[in-house]
Amino acid sequence: IAISRPEVPLEPPVAGPLLMALLKHNTSLQALDLTANDLGREAAIILAAALEFNRTLTSLKLAYNPLMDSEAKTAVKAAASKWRGAELAMELGE
Repeated sequence: IAISRPEVPLEPPVAGPLLMALLKHNTSLQALDLTANDLGREAAIILAAALEFNRTLTSLKLAYNPLMDSEAKTAVKAAASKWRGAELAMELGE
């Protein structure tokens, strides 16, 4: 299963909890494209935490999210590396 929502902004109060719910318990989602969704730091940190629990995601696209600062991108990369290793292809748009 793939979810592609490029250029469809997610409102800040909804983005983080939605991502956590989507990834934490999901066992079928393989690709998630959130390119240009106005995701910010909070959503990125929550997403990083959710990667600990999700073992099915193989592709994550987060490019063109200017509200996501370098610290948030680093947190996502670190979580992906720690919990998923080379199993997860990521696009952060750096």
